Amino acid sequence: CHVGKAEDREKLITTALKRHQGIDILVSNAAVNPFFGNLMDVTEEVWDKVLSINVTATAMMIKAVVPEMEKRGYWY
Repeated sequence: CHVGKAEDREKLITTALKRHQGIDILVSNAAVNPFFGNLMDVTEEVWDKVLSINVTATAMMIKAVVPEMEKRGYWY
């Protein structure tokens, strides 16, 4: 599953719901760091990839699973 791709996130959630009849918890541990070095040398392409996976994908996963967690009483 590539959490940076919306269709992969949707498939992951659909599969989890079918196999487990619900979602109780989300562990979001996907991250990338394709650049090691001085921040002043990082390219915009690399920066976009870091934000896409480390921030945006996590936020979109939370947004997608919270309604399912609320149905089961696991979101406070």
